[in-house]
Amino acid sequence: MTSDEIWTEIYDRGHKIGVEKLPFELQQLWYYMDFTIYVDNGGPGGFLYNNSPTDIDENHYTPYIKSWRFFKYNTLADLVEKYNEQFLKTFVEFKKNGSIDFNVYLEQFGLKEMEEEIKPKIIEANYENTTVWEWLDQNIERLQKQFENS
Repeated sequence: MTSDEIWTEIYDRGHKIGVEKLPFELQQLWYYMDFTIYVDNGGPGGFLYNNSPTDIDENHYTPYIKSWRFFKYNTLADLVEKYNEQFLKTFVEFKKNGSIDFNVYLEQFGLKEMEEEIKPKIIEANYENTTVWEWLDQNIERLQKQFENS
């Protein structure tokens, strides 16, 4: 299998059997791929918006953060982790006081500012992804065996 074929097959397999049933490395690759699809279709803002918590203690970013750390996008992982924590605090305040437009809370709690810091890192991780492809090429045989056994 080529790197492109593995890329496609892992993503399809994750949808068919469930990402959690894939081996650890394939899960990291799957979430990286899912991230790139999100960003390609909705931009950095769309990725943040679609994964922001909608309930207290919710964190849809966790698997992406783990994947970014795996592929050494640590700054992005750190920023999004902080963003989620701040978003949750903002959400709690909004739930308490709910009469004000949520966008006012986003401004008041610095989330808009944080988004502007995160967006370039999202673009970088999405489009300057040679480290992911190099890792994939270097580990293709082992990944293919993992794929065949999953």
